[in-house]
Amino acid sequence: MSRIGLGGYELGGLAADVPSARAAIEAALASGTNWVDTAEGYHDTANETVIGEAIRDLPERPLISSKADPEAGAFRRQQLHAACRASLRRLGVDHLDVYLLHWPDEPDGVPLAETWGAMGELVDDGLVRAIGLSNFTVDEIAACHAARPVDVVQDGLSLIDHLGNREAFAWCAENGIAVLVYEPLASGLLSGRPVTIQELRRTWADLEEWTFYDRLCAPGKLERSAEVASGVGRVAARLELPPAQVAVAWVLSRREVTAAICGSRNPAHVTQNSAVAEVRLDAEAIAELDALVPLGPAFA
Repeated sequence: MSRIGLGGYELGGLAADVPSARAAIEAALASGTNWVDTAEGYHDTANETVIGEAIRDLPERPLISSKADPEAGAFRRQQLHAACRASLRRLGVDHLDVYLLHWPDEPDGVPLAETWGAMGELVDDGLVRAIGLSNFTVDEIAACHAARPVDVVQDGLSLIDHLGNREAFAWCAENGIAVLVYEPLASGLLSGRPVTIQELRRTWADLEEWTFYDRLCAPGKLERSAEVASGVGRVAARLELPPAQVAVAWVLSRREVTAAICGSRNPAHVTQNSAVAEVRLDAEAIAELDALVPLGPAFA
């Protein structure tokens, strides 16, 4: 897997989205990004369908990472097997390169040991190449890893969000588990665009409904997010790089991070994101960016 993955959610969930999704995937492959991240929960399974249509008949298809949701007992053995096969049908592939549990079941839901055993069976059956966990605690990851190795963990990290995951990622690195990071641009706040409510609503019309709003954009926190974004801009200007590349490069500079997921349906942005895999921040830049972290909303 390349150090940058293409986030599938932004590729849409409508039949009309297929041409733009195909163009984005083609741009990713042409620029060195060789995998796409999706989930059955994205656009109510329709994102997998769009990606499946978009990659049909491509001379080279990307590796695919998808995730199973714990809805209505879906983490039971038989239901998980059925969910995996349904994802394969929607994507039009005979195996998933990575398959993850999207988030934990409710405390009184399906026991994790049962679900993780079923994940291992999917590997044994040849339907999945690597298995992992998304949005789980270190204790849960460790329990699964003791039963059958966890190949991959997926969770968030950026200069202003999900910073508590760094300890868990370090544990994963020490135990040979790959770490895939989502939201390295903090839902677009570190993309280089103005950090204002008006600008954010251009992308997120229902901004207040998204979970990141309270963490990053609520009154008092938006100003702190903007301060970090401004600092990233200053470092980027000195390095003569786009701010988005610098923000993602900081995530990739952490030794425990294997790859980062960047979502866009704009081929030019996809190409720019792919190029981050070759960006190496010097010690001075990393120190400047590290110094910005305490200014952000996570430390409010």
